[in-house]
Amino acid sequence: MKMFIVKSIEKVISAAAVIMLFTSCVSRPDAALFTDPNNYSGSDIERINAALRDAQKYGGICRISRRRPDAVSNREYWLIDSAISVPGNTTLYINNCKIKLSDLSRDNWIRSANCQPGKSSVELLTDIHIIGEGSAVLEGADHPRSTGDSGKILENIIL
Repeated sequence: MKMFIVKSIEKVISAAAVIMLFTSCVSRPDAALFTDPNNYSGSDIERINAALRDAQKYGGICRISRRRPDAVSNREYWLIDSAISVPGNTTLYINNCKIKLSDLSRDNWIRSANCQPGKSSVELLTDIHIIGEGSAVLEGADHPRSTGDSGKILENIIL
């Protein structure tokens, strides 16, 4: 009988710990500021990367949803010139939105934050999750650039 009570108490304590962890991430008054790139200023890629950096500090979750039109652009999709940089211990949700590479981009959509131009050493990053929800779309540029010559534009070739 004592063993049953101890096991029951352990389960209750474990459940309470999970609930406390979950509510500390969700109920934090400033949490929404650090999960939505729409709450940041700058170019689309600057806004997304800033949200990811802050998300790593405050719970590790960044949720990219449809871009809200603003004074800079009426677009409802994200237009990026360089890769989204995902730090370790972070979950990136791409939620019912489109992320499109600009015609100027010669980069990936997403890369780990430890792999950046000009970095001399690469640190180990773990616990990176990228999850698409609903209609999550990664779309290439309208006129993709050649990787060898920035002046060349790739043409569609029909075989």
